[in-house]
Amino acid sequence: MIKALLIDDEEHALDLLEILLNQVGDVEMVGKFTNPLKAVEILDSLICHVVFLDMDMPRMLGLEVGKIIREKALDIDIIYVTAYDHYAISAFELEALDYLLKPVGLDRLNQSLNRIRKKRDGKNETQKKFSYQGLEINFDTYTVLKNGKTIELSVKEKQLLLYLVEHPNQVFSLDSLYSTIWGAESYRDTRTVTVHMSNLRKKIEDNPLQPKMIKTVRGFGYRFEME
Repeated sequence: MIKALLIDDEEHALDLLEILLNQVGDVEMVGKFTNPLKAVEILDSLICHVVFLDMDMPRMLGLEVGKIIREKALDIDIIYVTAYDHYAISAFELEALDYLLKPVGLDRLNQSLNRIRKKRDGKNETQKKFSYQGLEINFDTYTVLKNGKTIELSVKEKQLLLYLVEHPNQVFSLDSLYSTIWGAESYRDTRTVTVHMSNLRKKIEDNPLQPKMIKTVRGFGYRFEME
């Protein structure tokens, strides 16, 4: 089942898209918003595979919302839905999955959804589930377990862990981690990264004082070490 979030400042446009998605059959709506700011606020807490995003909204342009999604490093596809085609290049620069022109037809919508289906079907079991040193991560549900027990992680702790696990043995600076997870350029307090890493170690390492997974690269940053 594809979990979708809809964002459009026009209520009737949301309703029309919802009707089309219901006709498709394998799409579950996890939310629809006319206010993109509210959608952005709850996005971290949702299990969502795709965001259908209007381009031209008064409170926040669709491109701005797409940039926030990318800065949060969320594994969410973006499909822009708009009456204007001149945004297309900018949309694909933000790694949009597709760009649909209104009015959207059912066949064209299905083409976009087929790309998501192929991506999801193409993931093998090792990609959907991660297991190492007693740590287990289900990438479909974003649940994290240690020695068979569910671990409660904050949103940022979970984003950090998933990002590191997806890039094993790669060294990341404090600055790059802060920019990727928090996305704040104007005020960058890398101590935030250090605090979150310390909390993560307490939750996933057998001995947080001698970590085997989250390794410190002295004077630089961190890496997730795998043999």
